[in-house]
Amino acid sequence: MENKSEQFWSRVKPYIDASRARAKYNNAWMRSRGMINPETGEILQDQAGEMLTLEKMSKSWYLEQGARNNTFGVIKRFKRAFKHDWDVKRYRPKFITLTFKDTVESWRAEKAIAKFLDNSRKYAKKQGAPLAYFWGAEVQMKNARGALHYHILLLGCPYIPKKLLEKWWGYGFVDVKALDDVGRGFKYLLKYLWKWGKEAGEPDALPDWWFLFNIWHKRRYGFSKWFALSAVERLPRWLKESLRDAGLLEQVSKAGRAAGGGWHVGFDFDGVAGVAHFASPFKIVELSP
Repeated sequence: MENKSEQFWSRVKPYIDASRARAKYNNAWMRSRGMINPETGEILQDQAGEMLTLEKMSKSWYLEQGARNNTFGVIKRFKRAFKHDWDVKRYRPKFITLTFKDTVESWRAEKAIAKFLDNSRKYAKKQGAPLAYFWGAEVQMKNARGALHYHILLLGCPYIPKKLLEKWWGYGFVDVKALDDVGRGFKYLLKYLWKWGKEAGEPDALPDWWFLFNIWHKRRYGFSKWFALSAVERLPRWLKESLRDAGLLEQVSKAGRAAGGGWHVGFDFDGVAGVAHFASPFKIVELSP
């Protein structure tokens, strides 16, 4: 008789196959497309001067370039954190690993990490202490069991008994390490984020649990509001340069991608707020073979 895990994998196999097929098609499509400014002829390039294909720009976790892009985004947030004077003697940084004991449960408990962090925030608030956190998700890579781990760096939070952490989690195993400095915790997190990309290549080379992760739309990492990047830092280069030339960059209060393309940018002029839409000058084109 099949156990729960085997039954689970047999049920989701059709979804995994479909997800793998979509990934393979999307990889081929993105690899053959780039972006160009029709008016100026400018081709979107990376810092090395090479043309950026949509594949290289992708944030997808099954691409090595995507993992690298995500890691760069994390580093931007870490740079901000290093400027803060953390009281590591009073509030020692904590590196926590949460593991699901059961494969089936790990894919159903979508709100598990949110509940754990919510309890952490409430605990810190009762203690009158600040709290900032960053977490990364990792699926067990040594075998096909596919157990999901959450690696969390807690900053500013006072001592938390391990029994209390286990009560907040309740899905399996908890490991906690008290760190002497913030940098060591960031180093751990970057290692786990980058491990994804080292497995990458073509979808056919990736294990089934990779696509299972995709099917349930799990986020690879998350962070507290303290780590959020400013609106200006999120702007693409072409828009940032245009706003700087117009003398509007310092007035930007919010920014986000607009449905259908381009960006919505919020401005604040002496307390008067407004939002403007900027269409991207770059268009997707198929590359010549």
